[in-house]
Amino acid sequence: MGNPKKLNLDYEKLCEIAKALNENMLANRSRSKENKISNDHFIRQRFDISRKDFSFTIKGTGIKYNQTTFMYDIANYNSITKVMLNTKSSTEAEEEMAATSEEQINEKEVEDYKSNTFTTLNTLKEIMPTLLEILEWYRLQKDSSTKVILAKLELNLNDPELSGNVSPHPIKCYDSIFIKFKEVCKQYPGYKQQDLISKALLEFINKYKK
Repeated sequence: MGNPKKLNLDYEKLCEIAKALNENMLANRSRSKENKISNDHFIRQRFDISRKDFSFTIKGTGIKYNQTTFMYDIANYNSITKVMLNTKSSTEAEEEMAATSEEQINEKEVEDYKSNTFTTLNTLKEIMPTLLEILEWYRLQKDSSTKVILAKLELNLNDPELSGNVSPHPIKCYDSIFIKFKEVCKQYPGYKQQDLISKALLEFINKYKK
């Protein structure tokens, strides 16, 4: 027959075989002598292993053959099964918790977005009058600047004083002042420099004469 060998089976499978052997022994009690099935034949026929190898493999596993009852005692089978079920339940619970956490995070992101949007709208509503005032002030300043520019362009050269003979006059002035004056004249290319000089002198006379 040879020496027994250890089977490459996990504990759960060994428990399954032991339970099947126990069920066979219980069934034999109601069978006739001719129909009884020995455990040696049963284990070979159903699991394709020898009972000798099975007996060798279960040593130290908590599965023992009880010579009084002629059945296998399976120590901690129920508790191990319960642990396995609890482990499965724990895994499922963790998956459910992960899914719930993800859903809660998504809901929180949506709520935060709504809250931030609501806060932004309220802030805009509060500062809107100030913004409108700033825009109105800017518009008035812009209109005012435009009017100033237009006023500069509207030079009235129809003054009776700006008529008559035109002749050169030796007038001395500081170079920097004259350079600035010429720069201003360039802004009014539609007017002659003599007219602008005469206009400037006339305004000075009207403003400062005593």
